[in-house]
Amino acid sequence: MSGILNTLLKDGGKALADRFATKTPVSGAVLLCFEPTQDQLSGYLETVVDFDPVLIQRVNFALSTIDEYGDSICHPPLPRSVTAEDENGAPVRVRLLSAEKAEYMHLQDETAPEIYRVNRCRVALELPPMRCGFHTITLHPHSRMDGVSPAPQRPDWIENAFCRVESDGNGAFRVTDKATGRVYTGVGRLVDRGDAGDEYTYSWPAQDRSCLTSGADLYLECECLPGLKQTLTLRGSLRLPAGLSADRARRSTEEVDCPVSITATLYEDSPVIGLDVTVDNKAKDHLLQLEIPAGVRTDCTAASSAFAVTRHPVRLPVPDQWMEYPIPNQPTHGFVTAGEAWVACDGLTEYEAADSSDGTVLRITLLRCVGWLSRPDLNTRVGNGGWVLETPDAQCQGVHHFRLGAGFCPDGVDTARAMAQCDRFLHPPMLLQQPLRQTALAPAADLAFLSCLPPEVRLSACKQAEDGDGVVVRAYSIGRQETEVVLPLPAGVTAAFRCDLTEQARTPLPVEQGAVRLQVRPCEIVTLYLQL
Repeated sequence: MSGILNTLLKDGGKALADRFATKTPVSGAVLLCFEPTQDQLSGYLETVVDFDPVLIQRVNFALSTIDEYGDSICHPPLPRSVTAEDENGAPVRVRLLSAEKAEYMHLQDETAPEIYRVNRCRVALELPPMRCGFHTITLHPHSRMDGVSPAPQRPDWIENAFCRVESDGNGAFRVTDKATGRVYTGVGRLVDRGDAGDEYTYSWPAQDRSCLTSGADLYLECECLPGLKQTLTLRGSLRLPAGLSADRARRSTEEVDCPVSITATLYEDSPVIGLDVTVDNKAKDHLLQLEIPAGVRTDCTAASSAFAVTRHPVRLPVPDQWMEYPIPNQPTHGFVTAGEAWVACDGLTEYEAADSSDGTVLRITLLRCVGWLSRPDLNTRVGNGGWVLETPDAQCQGVHHFRLGAGFCPDGVDTARAMAQCDRFLHPPMLLQQPLRQTALAPAADLAFLSCLPPEVRLSACKQAEDGDGVVVRAYSIGRQETEVVLPLPAGVTAAFRCDLTEQARTPLPVEQGAVRLQVRPCEIVTLYLQL
């Protein structure tokens, strides 16, 4: 989804920049920033910015030649540091990561392409809390060093104001909550089991065995970007059975080494622990999951679904007769919580909860590797699920990257606030640069009113109405109690209506002091039609 959003932003970037353009000259690089979430939380991101564009090649239509200027220009030296500010002039934390000479092709509708030499810099930014909608960030290159203190030398742990992360010595991380001293071990452990199922249904081999990451197979790497982020990486190998035995009753005695890395990231102003996993999968017929301890033993979990956060039992009853064995795997749209933990899953849609000696653990499915569309011999299903066809590509061989976030709340998870942090992690701000633009941008605050939604009422969509005459805002409640929403209306809105999902059955809403007020019941979907 983020790829689609980035493409849409890039394709519409020139039109947006033209719409927000002013005549005020500006030095440095002006970036258009889109904040997609409602919650006004800070956000870390890395991006590439081009400074100092100088024309080095263009088409001479009068002579039908290409004019070259590369050898005659004096291009500014590479910057050694960068500063940044938002549209209000407030400083933004930024670090220069790398700089190089590069060429930028400026494509135009009315003329042939032009080539510019630029100083291309990769920068890291910690964006301040911003309201939903468009903003600007201006970056300035400097020839002086930024004077930031060197990274502290600590090879085996990282920390911020919220928690400390270190290796637990057993192939995973230990997280200590700084406010309470509560310790969580086994964070980010990889757990692998056999899978004798098909693409429809998981099935364990009759004689299964689990494989775990261990401290003996992994070594630590630590990196620090002062004031922005810190990373701690466990890197090594996960030794797995090569596949199943010929009768599919047990895992193979032959083993293969699968290179793995698990990186924990702490951001300066965020309680979220980023978890990036890379696996070079060389095994077949297995289920690979990542564990997050819940901190306590619990009877249920909760996960995001369509317009809701749905509760699921941890332990499922098994009937005397069944067509499919009740496997505890559950779906998620990206947010999962149990006990004192919550997890943000970027593109991962399945999890399960299981009891351990230390309480309940969440297991996020990373890979299900099977070789059949359907088979009639599963231990967890009676009969076929579909055609009996081999599907070798479903063994998921090769390198895979996974991105997750986790948070721990010793006093219990506040679902609304945890889901806000989850949305921030899954949907970071997006930046777009027009390298040749030398004037300031003044984005309209058309979407800022969406940040007035309370955390218990989650934004689902803001779009043009199907009739083309208004804007539709859709939200849903994840609260346990009725929630009052006071939503100020943006300029240009002449009337507001409450309607159904088809944007019909419109009921007028009274507008008081430029805002509408409504009560939203638990689990209710609300659709507003704003007439322009």
